[in-house]
Amino acid sequence: MLRTLFDPVARFMGYMPSGSNPEGTPGELSVATESASIQPSRAHLRHEADFDYEKAKRGQFYFYHIGEVNGFAIGQHDWIPVSVLIGLLSGRAWLMCRLVDGTWIQKESALWNDWLVANEKCLQSLGEQLHDSESNAGAVEDYSHIEDGDVEDKVMVNVRYNRLAMEYLRVMAVAFPPNAAESFSLAEPPEAIRYHQTETTRALYRAVKNARESADQMAVSWLQKRGFEVDSEHQLVRVPGYQPLFYVGAQEI
Repeated sequence: MLRTLFDPVARFMGYMPSGSNPEGTPGELSVATESASIQPSRAHLRHEADFDYEKAKRGQFYFYHIGEVNGFAIGQHDWIPVSVLIGLLSGRAWLMCRLVDGTWIQKESALWNDWLVANEKCLQSLGEQLHDSESNAGAVEDYSHIEDGDVEDKVMVNVRYNRLAMEYLRVMAVAFPPNAAESFSLAEPPEAIRYHQTETTRALYRAVKNARESADQMAVSWLQKRGFEVDSEHQLVRVPGYQPLFYVGAQEI
């Protein structure tokens, strides 16, 4: 299970497993690239003093403020956004597209690699915690009496992590498609504006919003049931050792 959770992150950062035992548990991680073998430069923390959480708004993936100077913070020290946590463990390609798209930090920027390498140990520890929690997952076979509004808290809390991640990312991929900012930045023709005013399109927007809120509640309830400390208001989960990525400055072109 740990290999299933951690390998996507390891491969993204340039690590790969160097062996496994007969039971299939993960072996040690070996360094596959020179850049991953060195300590991170802490460039991801360089703008920490310039970012003001009190003035920032909370987005799905980060805190932010937009103006003449833009600022982004992916979580707080020891607190990672739920969407980022699940994305790093189970949907890294989608997540990195969303982060690059939303923060305007170029995908080639060293900030991303520094941030991922700095958090490798705490992510591995988190994978072990999720693996341990699987053995304690209970299940009720008949859910027919559960009301729709209680499914997140009384039904989905019983699934295993892989199922939780699949259902969560299924919703998030619709609510936050890759390259959305680029599409939305284009001038809207009058035909598209009128189309977006139709009841069908408005109903779609409402359904996506409701699905996103349901997925967030499902993830928070699942984590809380397994003993994780969660700030449900800000959609953050406590992961000791986690380091945010900060960026304050003009948009990189």
